[in-house]
Amino acid sequence: MKRLYAVSLATFALLGAGCALWPFSNKGPQPKRDPDRSPHVSTQVELEFRQRWVEKRSADLIAQGMLPDAAHDQALGEFRVKFGYTHAAKMP
Repeated sequence: MKRLYAVSLATFALLGAGCALWPFSNKGPQPKRDPDRSPHVSTQVELEFRQRWVEKRSADLIAQGMLPDAAHDQALGEFRVKFGYTHAAKMP
């Protein structure tokens, strides 16, 4: 009888505490996806990285005396060589 009481008490303690170990626990509502966010977040991150890298490299080349259009083209070419494994390097 004492054993049944102990098991019952432990069961109710687990249920009352909302323990995740309990097999029927409810973890609550799942967060919804943001409809404005693309499922291809990694591609967006790579494109932003490319934009920032090319801008910085272009600024460095312009500071060395190169024309802005030529500096941008050279920076984009260097990005494609250096980061050719990314999706951003393969995009126009």
